[in-house]
Amino acid sequence: MSLFAFTTLIGNYSYCEGCLRYILKRKPSKTVCIVMRLAASVVVFLGAIVSMGLVWDTADLCQAIMVVINVPVIIIIAKPALLALKDYVEQKKAGKDPHFIAKNCGIAEETDYWK
Repeated sequence: MSLFAFTTLIGNYSYCEGCLRYILKRKPSKTVCIVMRLAASVVVFLGAIVSMGLVWDTADLCQAIMVVINVPVIIIIAKPALLALKDYVEQKKAGKDPHFIAKNCGIAEETDYWK
């Protein structure tokens, strides 16, 4: 159980650092990384000493906040996502090796990863 907890913490920290790198569009400075590591250590320490009920309630609240953010975003991206799926299926049926082309999915603006 301890190994699972430790590897989960390391994985979640790595995920947070990757998200920060994406938001900043560059690698975070050493100072930012140290502050983040200290904050993560404080959160882990507090999680170990507070009551289990408070930990679960806090986790539930954080999950609810993510739902409130993600549901509207899913609704916003539903149309382009379904168009991309339709384009993919059509390319597979035509015997092609599917390639994503933003214009075929109604995405007119420049995309980060696909041209």
